[in-house]
Parts: sequence; structure tokens; C-alpha cells
Amino acid sequence: MFTSKTRSGWTISILKASGCLCDDGRGSSRGRAEISLRQELRPCNGVFGQLTACDVSASRLRIEATGLRSDQYDDAGAKNEFNMSSLTNECSQWAKLDDFSEYIQDLDSKTQFNRSKLATCKNEICNAIYGTGNPDISGIGVAVGYVLELALGVFLSFATILLERCGKTGQWYQVVKSGLGAFFDSAAYFALSLQLATIAVLVRKDYGISTADLGAIEARVAQSVAVVSMMPLLYPVALLEPAAKAKFRDKVKHNARLLLLSLTIALSFYPFLSRCIHAFDVSPIGDGKDAEVSSADWSVVEDMCFPEKYRNLGENMTYKSLNGLELTASLITYIFAFWLLAGLPNTYYDYDEEAKDSHEPETNSSWRERVNKWFGEKPFVALMPLSAIMGLAVPLLWVIFTLRKLQKEMSETMGEEYGGNEWGFGQIVSIILFVPVGVEMAYRWRFGEVYGKNE
Repeated sequence: MFTSKTRSGWTISILKASGCLCDDGRGSSRGRAEISLRQELRPCNGVFGQLTACDVSASRLRIEATGLRSDQYDDAGAKNEFNMSSLTNECSQWAKLDDFSEYIQDLDSKTQFNRSKLATCKNEICNAIYGTGNPDISGIGVAVGYVLELALGVFLSFATILLERCGKTGQWYQVVKSGLGAFFDSAAYFALSLQLATIAVLVRKDYGISTADLGAIEARVAQSVAVVSMMPLLYPVALLEPAAKAKFRDKVKHNARLLLLSLTIALSFYPFLSRCIHAFDVSPIGDGKDAEVSSADWSVVEDMCFPEKYRNLGENMTYKSLNGLELTASLITYIFAFWLLAGLPNTYYDYDEEAKDSHEPETNSSWRERVNKWFGEKPFVALMPLSAIMGLAVPLLWVIFTLRKLQKEMSETMGEEYGGNEWGFGQIVSIILFVPVGVEMAYRWRFGEVYGKNE
């Protein structure tokens, strides 16, 4: 890099490699291009220097930005270049977000939320705050699994109610009912594993950012996943509840289903607590006295990270109502689950010698059984909860797929590869989990009651 002093008393720095130096052939500094604060280019002893527009602009801006005399410019320029180099080296420390408050304070102290300084570490900042997708909860196979779970649950539940209403309890009813049982087993393990994956994501990514500020995308996806994976379990397990006079074996099998449901519900309390914090806690983003960062400063980060067409996603009606949808769906799920658990068959073995062989349970008719019977006699009323599940689950699925698309475009904007569309082992397993439903129904249709007779 060469430095020359012009007659106006200002200093410019020009890279030799740019080929923009003008010399009068005698190598004198007076023969070089002279640039003043307000002039583009002056003749150099009758010879015009061939400075590019970029170099002229950059040189002038550097002079105007520093406002220093020639005896000060060299030191200031070196210091500025050192600071930018230092900022680039510090990008790695912003690649991981452990505490939102500390992260924002450090970001503010070193960048002052200046667009150009933030852009230096764009990839690290955007990845840390918003994430670019987690295949465990939003991969292509898992996302298809959400749709498959909801579709199978609704279809098999509807078919069971319809066949019972029509009095068709023959072969097709048995086929559908066996498929419903297989579906619950598959969906329960699917939902159980997703609750564990969701907890792992939230422990790492839940910064308490309010959804009003769009928040951390991975945390938002995780919270939606925790709800939408549980909802298709509720109605099938209610339809599979054995009658009061059912065999003891059937009741024990239903107890096993309720155990899986209980474990899933218990694990979902962590995402539910996280969701409540997001919905009701004071946001660290805003202009209030407790805010960690102002809305204006945060908008600089959003504009840098989000593709333009998604910058107003927070204004979408479905997205704005997401907190209410998730909390309502969670409360309905818990109330319905407690209702089901209250119906745990009150069974026990009678170890009397005469009853050992039968192991028939002692049961008492309850008001709960009478309510179930009333619903069974009114299928259209029984379809109302199924419609409610659909009405709550579909918007949540829309949010999950919209945020997946947002993460994909964010990755492409940052020049990174989006991993959410790669078919790995976990993505394939998420779909294979539901294959037993088709197998069970096919064998029940082919062999009838003989299949599974000794279960």
C-alpha cells in the first residue's frame, strides 16, 4: 500500500495491485493522482490517472470518514484496519448463544448494532440467534411424519365412529379397529421420542425471546412440535377403551397404552412451561425499561438475517395467534388426557383358587362410563372433539412448514447448505414407524379373526 500527500493536505491510500497509480515518469510524488475532499480526480502533469470509480469512492470516503490530516491518517487507518480484522476474528465467539442477555450486551459493545459491523459476522450471528434448522424436529422425514400421524389418526378415528354408527361391526370394523390400535402404538413412540428431542432443543435454544419479536425459530418450531405430535393420540386411545365387561387381557393392554400416553404427557410439561414463559414473560426486546435491546436495534438484526418476504411474518394473523393456539391445544390435551387416565380400569387378580383360571376383573359401573356410552350413541356429537383436534393441529402444522421454509431460505442467503431436506436414518425411521399400521390392517383383512387370536 502506497501513501501520498496531496496539495490539499489530505492523504490517500491506494493499493499498488489496483494499477491506479499515475506517475509522470520521474517517480515524483507530485506526479501522482491528486484527490481532494470534494474533487474526483485532477490531472497529473498533463496525464490523467486511471483510478477506478470504486477506488475513487473508497479513497474519498476514507478521507471524509476520518477527517484527519496527513500526519494522522496513517495511524488512524492502521488502527481502523486492525479493528475490522479484530472483529472478524471475534466472529467465532458469537457462533453460540448460551445467555441472551450476555450475548446482546457483548454484541452491542463491539458492534453498536452497526449494519456493516454486524454483516462481518452475519453467518455466526444469524445461526446462533435463529438457527438454520434441526433435522431432529423439523427434518423432511419428521415433517412428513407429522402430517402422516394427523391424517391416519383422523381417518381411522372417523372410520371407526362411522362403522359403529352404521352397525357394521363385521370384518371391516375389525380391520379399522386393529389399524387404530397399531396406529396408537406407533404414534405414541413417535410422540414420546419427539418430546425428548424437543426438550433437548429447548434446553439449548430457549432464550426467553418473546414470540412478538419472532423469537428463536428453532425454539418456536420445537414448541409447536411438542403439541402437534400429542394431539393425534387422544381420540384413538379414547375409542380403544375397552367396555366394562371386556376381557381382563384387553384392559391390561389398554393400561399399557395409557402408560405410554402418561409418559408423553409428563415429558410435554417442559415445552409447556417454555411456551408459557414465551407468552407471558416480559420480552427482552423492545423499548421498555427492562428490555435488553431496543426494537430499532433488533430490527437491524432481523433485516440482516431474514429474506425480505419473511420480514413481516410476525404480522400474519395465524402466526400472531400462535401463542393462543398452542396454549389452548396444550390445555385441551391435558384435560382430555386426565379424563382418560381417570378411567384406568379398576382391576385386580382374585387369587381365590376358584378364580385363578379366569382372572376376571371386578368392575363397577361409573358416571364416566355412562358419559362414554352417551357419546357412543351420538356419533355426530362424538365427531366434534375430532374436528377440534383438526382445527388446532392444522394451523400448527402450517407454522412448522412455514418456519422450515424460512430456515431454508436463510441458509441459502448465507451461502450455507440447508440440512433439513436430507434423508438420513432418522428421517426414514420417522416414516417407517407407521408402516405397522398398514401391515396390521392388511393381515387382519386377509386372515380375519384368526390373525392375533392368541394375543
